Formats: sequence, structure tokens, C-alpha cells
Amino acid sequence: LAAVAQDSADACLSKFEAAKLIGQPRTELNLSGVNLESKMTWFRGLGFSKLEIAKVFTKRPTVLGMSEENLKSKTRLLKAIGLSDSDVHELIARYPHFLTYSVEKHLMPRLARLQEHIPPDELRDTLMQSSGWFRESMAKFEHRLAAVAQDSTDPCLSKLEVAKLVSQSRTESKMTWF
Repeated sequence: LAAVAQDSADACLSKFEAAKLIGQPRTELNLSGVNLESKMTWFRGLGFSKLEIAKVFTKRPTVLGMSEENLKSKTRLLKAIGLSDSDVHELIARYPHFLTYSVEKHLMPRLARLQEHIPPDELRDTLMQSSGWFRESMAKFEHRLAAVAQDSTDPCLSKLEVAKLVSQSRTESKMTWF
């Protein structure tokens, strides 16, 4: 982990992020020097800087304990639906929790449903707009998808615009007012 934090010349981690990253017990993460190096090499292959890698590990320390094949299966899935290498990099950098979901039980069903309702040229932007597509239960996901499909019949709004509005209203509903 020191190697990640040491060479972050392109930027720096906050003190909180560095403390959180370094404070993870090695035994809890099933971490060896070889495992860490292979993960860093894999992330570098996706275009991640050392700082970005450290941030992924900080936000989702469980990624450190995942097999490289598990991680690769998730990037293959994203590429199969038409995302470019830079799109995959951006999605994982924005939403590192994506890597923690099961491909078969969580990701494939949601991505298949999105592909049924969102045109391929809008799918990338829809995924980048909100992490809610993956975080929600399947029931909430279906409800959200139905709202996007129903509201997109208005010829003045694209499905992407509707998805942005749904995402925005969801964010606003979580705000606490004092």
C-alpha cells in the first residue's frame, strides 16, 4: 500500500483517504505483495494513475481481496455492451462499487434490462449519469426503469434526459433540510 501512496506525483490523497487505505488489516483483505502488484498492474492497464488506484482501494477496500479474473469479468461485461476502454476507466473511477457486484446475479440482469429500454447511443451516458442503476434493489431498479421508459414517450425529452431527471430528483429527495 505504501507503493500506491508513495508515488502519487500526479496528485495526492487526503489525510483521511491515506489513513483509511493504510489502516486496512492485511489479513482481512487477503493481501500479499504479489496480489497487490498484480492488481496495480491490472488497473494501470485500464489507464488508472496510482492516485486513482489508491482512491478505488480507499472507497472499496474489498477490491484488494478480489481475484484478477473476477475484476476482468466485470470489465469484459462493460466492453460487451459497447463501452470503450476509457469509458470503463471512467465508470470504475466514478463508481468503484461496481467492481463489488456479482456479474451473474447483479450486473448482467440490470445491464440486459437497460439495453432493452435505452438505445445503444444513450446507454453510456445513462450509466455515467448515476450509480443508482447498480446500487438499488431489483424492484427499485425496475420501477426506475419503468419511469424512464414511460416518461420517454414525450417527444421533447430523450430517454437520457429522463434518466437525468430521475437521478436528479432522487438526489434531491435525499437532502436533509434544517
